[in-house]
Amino acid sequence: MSQNEKRDITRVNMNLPTKIVLQVKEYAEELGLPITQAYTVLLNQSLEQKDMLKNMPQILNSMANLKDIANELKSNSDKANI
Repeated sequence: MSQNEKRDITRVNMNLPTKIVLQVKEYAEELGLPITQAYTVLLNQSLEQKDMLKNMPQILNSMANLKDIANELKSNSDKANI
């Protein structure tokens, strides 16, 4: 992002358990991130995982359908080889 572009940001003040604050600080230090950026990264990851879990039934259904198709193809192939 260039210096001329402005980010749409909102300042948030909140109380968090000290244990979580220390974990985020450690995470930021491990990755060499500013602490604010570490919170942003972790919140984004959490929200993406939430969305992924919401779509999990659809993903599992698609996988089951693919498995059924593969089994049918294998069965047809086995019959053709007899």
